[in-house]
Amino acid sequence: MKTSLLATAGLIWVAAYSSQAQNEWTLRHPLPTANFLLAVTFGEGIFVAVGEHGTVVTSRDGVNWVQQGNGSNDVLYGVAYGRGPFVAVGTRWENGGARLVIRASPDGISWSSRNVPAGTQLYGIAYGNDKFVAVGNAGLILSSPDGVVWTKHQSGTTAILLGIGYMGNQFIAVGEAGAVLTSEDANLWTQGTLFADGDWLREPF
Repeated sequence: MKTSLLATAGLIWVAAYSSQAQNEWTLRHPLPTANFLLAVTFGEGIFVAVGEHGTVVTSRDGVNWVQQGNGSNDVLYGVAYGRGPFVAVGTRWENGGARLVIRASPDGISWSSRNVPAGTQLYGIAYGNDKFVAVGNAGLILSSPDGVVWTKHQSGTTAILLGIGYMGNQFIAVGEAGAVLTSEDANLWTQGTLFADGDWLREPF
């Protein structure tokens, strides 16, 4: 029995083999995943981070992390916690196209997909004023009191909305071309522009 080590782009893979081809590789560093992680939240005493390939990792202390589930074709761009459930949003790639995806969990460990309105991508989610609010492509804004039933709202913009936060009793959504939207109830939105040019990348704060 021999052991082979492969290191590339900061990743370390280990394979044990005899006379057979080295086609069984195990990730050793970084653990628990080498997938990109794109968002993190905290609730019920647990950190939950999400990312590409449907990756979900959890930690009780922010140091030791455990990967949950087996992955998927989802890219999870955002995650939020709100008085019970964790909710993650993103995009699912299948059959050569994209559609938006929303996944919910009572504990950050067991996740299930939710039925959602038509759309292609959600990039951010926040919780405030007793509701989740998610934003995405073409000015898409959705809200839900429980992460299960979702309502679509008119944003008044076709800009790609890349992030959202809740502070000072209002939601603030930001996106491409300096787009800024504010709302107290997630139903009526007011537009503003902080930049004449340039895109916000993620959450406004």
